Amino acid sequence: MKQNSLRHIIVRRTVRVMTGFIILGGLLVLAGRMHLSDLILMCSVGGVLGYLMIEDDMRIIHQIKTYFAHKTNSETDSELPPFTTTQNLSDAHSPVTELAWQISVSEQQHHHHLQQLRLENNYLSNTIRNLPFPLILLDRDGYVLEFNRRAEDIFRNIQNRKPISFFIYDRTIIERIEAVGQSDNAFDEAEFTPQENRKQIFDLLISQFSADNRSQTALIFIDRSEAKATEQMRVDFVANVSHELRTPLTSVLGFVETLKGPAGEDAETREKFLNIVENQAARMIRLVADQLSLSSIERIEAIQPRSHLDLNLIAERVRETLSGVAREQGCHINIIQPDHPVMVIADQDEMIQMVQNLLENAIRYGGDAAEVRIRITAQAEPPKMLAARLYASVSVEDDGEGIDAEHLPRLTERFYRIDKDRSRTKGGTGLGLAIVKHIANRHRGHLQITSQLGQGSQFTVYLPLSDTKASSR
Repeated sequence: MKQNSLRHIIVRRTVRVMTGFIILGGLLVLAGRMHLSDLILMCSVGGVLGYLMIEDDMRIIHQIKTYFAHKTNSETDSELPPFTTTQNLSDAHSPVTELAWQISVSEQQHHHHLQQLRLENNYLSNTIRNLPFPLILLDRDGYVLEFNRRAEDIFRNIQNRKPISFFIYDRTIIERIEAVGQSDNAFDEAEFTPQENRKQIFDLLISQFSADNRSQTALIFIDRSEAKATEQMRVDFVANVSHELRTPLTSVLGFVETLKGPAGEDAETREKFLNIVENQAARMIRLVADQLSLSSIERIEAIQPRSHLDLNLIAERVRETLSGVAREQGCHINIIQPDHPVMVIADQDEMIQMVQNLLENAIRYGGDAAEVRIRITAQAEPPKMLAARLYASVSVEDDGEGIDAEHLPRLTERFYRIDKDRSRTKGGTGLGLAIVKHIANRHRGHLQITSQLGQGSQFTVYLPLSDTKASSR
C-alpha cells in the first residue's frame, strides 16, 4: 500500500513538471516557432527527466521512512546500524538530499553516543559485579536494583526488583536501611549476621546517594568473621594463660606461706614442699618458654626456611636428648629410617623442637607402651591438600590407649587437653601440638593425626623434600 502511494506521488509530480513543458511548447507552436513534432519530443524528454529527478528524491524519502519504521518496531537501537542513504550526495543539491545527509550525520552521532553509553554502562556493571566485597543497590522504596557476585554468596536467592526485606530478616537492620533511604545524605553502620550462616559476621555500611536525580541506597558488607575469630582467640589465649599461670603461682604462694610457719621447721616437710615449689616454678618456666616459642614461630610463619638438613640426624639427636625420660617411663625409642640421608628444606632448631614435642607426648601419654617409634619415610604420599611435589615424612608412633575421634580435630588448639589433670601432672603446657602445627605450616608441610582407642596413635608431619641427590636415591 505504501509503495503504491509513493508511485502515485511520483506520477503526480511528473505530470506537474510535464504540464509546464506542454504549456511552454504550445505557446511556441502557436507563435510558429516550433513544430508539433518538436513539442512532442520536448515533452517526452522533459517528462522522462522530471520523472528521474523526482524518483531519486522519492527513493531517498522511502529509505528514510523505511529506516524509522524499522527503528520504531525494533526493541533496542542496537539492532539497527545508523541511517545512511545509498544515493551519491556529493553532487546533489536538492532539499531532500540535504535533509537525508543531515539525518545520516545525526543518526551516526546518536549511534556513536549510544555505543559509548552502552560501553560505560557495561564497564560500571562489570565493576560492580566484580567488586571484592558484597554490594547491593536499592531504590528509594527499598527494592533491589543491582547486586554483585559476592552478595550472591551471602544471599543465594537474591533477585532484582524484590524488596530487601525478602532477603534480610533482621527487622532492626531493615528499619535502619529504611531510615537511611528516606533521608538525605545519610549514613549508618550496623553489625549483620546472615541467618543462613551464623559463623559469618559483617560490618554493614548503609549509605544514601543520588544517581540520575534518583535516590538510591548502597549496602556494603565488610567481612569481619576472621577478625572476630582472631579477637576471640586472643581473648581466650589471654584467659588460658592467666589461668595456667595462676594455678602454679597460687600453689607456690601457698607452700611458701606454709614453710614460713611451724611446718618449715620439719626437714622432711620442708623438703617435700620445696620440691613441689620447684616443680611448679619449672612448669611456669616451660609455659612461658612455650608461649615465647609459639609467638616467635607465628611471627615468621610466612617465611619459608631455605636450609637443607637430614631428618635421620634430627631423629638421632632427639632420641639422645629424651633417652633418660624414656628410661624413667620404662619405654624404648626405636628409629625406623632409610639407609640413606633424607634431605628436607627445614630449620634445624625448629625440626628438633617439633620432633621432640611429638616424642615427649608419646612417652608421657602413651600409657604402658614399651616402645615408641620415630618413622622416617623418604618419599611419602602426602594428603591431597598439599601441592603436587615430593614430600618426606617423620612420624612418631605409640601403642598406647589411643585417642577418641571426637578429640582429634582440636588437639592442635592452644591449651586444649583431653584430661587436664593428667596433663598438668605429666608436666604438659597444652601448647606442644600447637607449636608442632605452626612449625609444619611454616615449612609448607602438614601435620596429620590418626588414632584409635586401644590401638595407639600416630603423629605424622609431611615436609617438602630437598632437590639434592641424597633425597632421591
